[in-house]
Amino acid sequence: MAEICVGCGFELERFLHLYALNRGVLLTPFHNMALMSPATAEADVDLHTKIFAEAASELTHKTSP
Repeated sequence: MAEICVGCGFELERFLHLYALNRGVLLTPFHNMALMSPATAEADVDLHTKIFAEAASELTHKTSP
């Protein structure tokens, strides 16, 4: 499993986790995965996608579509 995160940066992971958490999305603190359940709605998945895109835009100084 360690090979997966060879290039992972602590600061980047912390940014993504806190960015998502501050917007209502919890990511696992390891594996960088969202936790889904049978109660997860399509709107929840869309929110995660939107938040991730916004975070990526902020990191690259580009505006979200």
